[in-house]
Amino acid sequence: MSSIKMISRIKEVFSILVVLTLSLVLLVYVGFGEASRTFPKFQLNKISSQGEIVKNSIDTFLQAGLPLNQLIGFNTSTQPILSSDNTLAEIRVVDTQGHTLFVNANAQHQAILNSIKQEKDIYSQSYLERSSISKTSNNYLVVDTDAYYQVALPLKNKFEAVGNLLISIPKSVIQETINVKFL
Repeated sequence: MSSIKMISRIKEVFSILVVLTLSLVLLVYVGFGEASRTFPKFQLNKISSQGEIVKNSIDTFLQAGLPLNQLIGFNTSTQPILSSDNTLAEIRVVDTQGHTLFVNANAQHQAILNSIKQEKDIYSQSYLERSSISKTSNNYLVVDTDAYYQVALPLKNKFEAVGNLLISIPKSVIQETINVKFL
């Protein structure tokens, strides 16, 4: 009788361990999925806030009636942001036709920057609108490609839109951050 009781106890313990293991695996799976869904939005909001700092300095220049292509100090105003946040790949200013006027890039992300240049050399307004995954706010658009996210902040003078401020972050950086936290 005691061997039958022992086998019964082993079966009970084994079934409890299986249920606990499956529960833990499901919890980790759901947590990882939720992190993958929400963390990019947090990053994009952070990037838009950093972009607002640069945009405000450019807006001051534009509100004075000066043309966008004569902007002074772009690298000076963007370099502290790129230095403080290694996840950013580049900060770019384009005119309304989509031609790049200014760009400051993080050398750590050279491979992703090369793919951005190959993928789309002209950032026209129709490209930004067609590619946007969501208007997360009235202040910016998010462009989503296979390799990166790009936050586009509109630049306006007193009368009209004159271009966009584009900030790029590789998707691999966001995914790597999530993976590191879960490991």
